[in-house]
Amino acid sequence: MLENNKKVLILSCGTGGGHNTAAKAIQEELLTKNIQADFKEYLEIIDVKLKDEINNLYIKSTNKNGKIFKNVYNLGKIYEKTNLKSPVYFLNSLSKEKLYSYIQSNQYQFVITTHLFAAQALTAIKKEYPIHFMQVATDYVSIPFWEETNPDYFIIPSKELDRG
Repeated sequence: MLENNKKVLILSCGTGGGHNTAAKAIQEELLTKNIQADFKEYLEIIDVKLKDEINNLYIKSTNKNGKIFKNVYNLGKIYEKTNLKSPVYFLNSLSKEKLYSYIQSNQYQFVITTHLFAAQALTAIKKEYPIHFMQVATDYVSIPFWEETNPDYFIIPSKELDRG
C-alpha cells in the first residue's frame, strides 16, 4: 500500500493521550520501513490557540468522573440518529482549505489520522480534491460521527467496533 517513495502525514489531536500515542507509534513503524512520515496535531495546523483551547476543554470535561464528557457524548449519539451532518463535522469542514494547503505545500501523498476531527476535515477535502487517507480508530467503543467520514481505509482494533 505505501511505497518507500511516499511522503505520509500522520494527524492526531491532543484530546486524550491515546490518539497521539497511536499516531507516534504509526510514525515510528513507517520510519523503520524507510517511509517518510511526519506527525502533526491537526489543530496545530489550523490554529495553535484553538488547539490549546480545545485540548484544555477536553481535559476539563473529563474531570469529576467525566460527567460533562459523558453527557456531550450521549448528546452526540442522539444527534447521530437524526441523519443530519453534525455540528462537529461542520466545524471541522471549515478547516478544509487550510489543511489541504498544508498537505499540498508539504507534498504529502497520503494521510493517516487517529482522530475524528481530522478525519472529518479530510472527508470534506476529499469531496473536492483528490486525496487519500486512512483512519485508525483508537477508542474502545464506536464513537458518534465516524459515519460522517469517508477514508480509503478504516482500521479498527476490534470487530465489536464494526457498525457494519
